[in-house]
Amino acid sequence: MNAVKLSAHMKDFLTLKRTMAEADPHYGRVDRNQLNYRHRILGAFFAFWKKEGCPWPVRAQLALDWVSEGSDGQHPYRDLVRLQVVQAFLRQVRVFEPETEIPANIVRTWCGRRTPHIFSDQEILRLMTAAQKDRLRYTLRPLTLCTLI
Repeated sequence: MNAVKLSAHMKDFLTLKRTMAEADPHYGRVDRNQLNYRHRILGAFFAFWKKEGCPWPVRAQLALDWVSEGSDGQHPYRDLVRLQVVQAFLRQVRVFEPETEIPANIVRTWCGRRTPHIFSDQEILRLMTAAQKDRLRYTLRPLTLCTLI
């Protein structure tokens, strides 16, 4: 496979995703941004594939190398999204080129639950006095906030 053929598969994949998104009655700015982000992700993967010498068939290890190349421990969800987009694209390519491998999901994103903060009596009193000084002082809002606290 050459770069022109993989580029055509990428164009078909993005066209399909865009058509499906635009058919949704709630299609909007957020969806357009997500499609553009997918386009940039696949463009970066395609550039990496070309830089590696256009190996064919595309192996799972190549995709994982690309994801790990820009990996950052502070942004695990970014790596997960990059991997998911490439997985979806390679699934479509595999329909036409059966030798294509799809990488396994190896990105761990669960970071655990944060330790809860227990407010002291002084902090609760400060919150209640701040609620009473709300700019909507002559409504029920300050009383409601104090009751909730």
